[in-house]
Amino acid sequence: PTVPWAGLRPAFAFVRLTSGLRADVSGSAHLANAHPFVELLGAYAWARADASGLAQARMFLSAVGREEALHGPLALALDVEHRNKPAPPWPLPELRREVLAFLETLRAAGRVCAVYGPRMLLASLDLPAWVRRLPFWAASKPPAPAPWTAIDVQQTGVVEKIDRNTYAGDADDWRRLFELVPLTRAEALTRALAEEGTTEAAVERVREYLAGCQRGGVPLPLPD
Repeated sequence: PTVPWAGLRPAFAFVRLTSGLRADVSGSAHLANAHPFVELLGAYAWARADASGLAQARMFLSAVGREEALHGPLALALDVEHRNKPAPPWPLPELRREVLAFLETLRAAGRVCAVYGPRMLLASLDLPAWVRRLPFWAASKPPAPAPWTAIDVQQTGVVEKIDRNTYAGDADDWRRLFELVPLTRAEALTRALAEEGTTEAAVERVREYLAGCQRGGVPLPLPD
């Protein structure tokens, strides 16, 4: 659909660039049209279970590179959903395999990729603990499915064929969430601990300890 960016002026927006191994023919135009009116732009890929997740990720990263050369850093996301009816649902083992291959490829490329999808489907994929480090973009109401413990971006509805979403933080929080700016050492350690499955309470204790070190002028026990 044609998006009235000038009238909407959303704080953030995601545009689909790829669907499996196919480029979205309108993705580049949507980003170009949105750029003057949206401060925080993002791009997403729609995951398919019938194509290599590695190949899907490489194609997506190539498209992202072209668009970032024009619009600056983009937040990235992977849309994980079943096909529209009457097509049958994706087989879960194959979908899980290709989703993880996609996410691992972006991880190896140093890019944070949010995961978007409905709670029940994502829970059924039994994703590994390290995925909780990635932002979760919820397509359904709380709570978040395992391995996530919180929702970062919440879809609130569809108006005139355009998904509407909310994010509780500000622009700086958004850039840190997607690692579009360098993380502080404390933030990097917190995310690393979360990736290893450390409890939220333990992460909070480490955060408080590091904050105390900074307030007292004590060098942090981490390499630069």
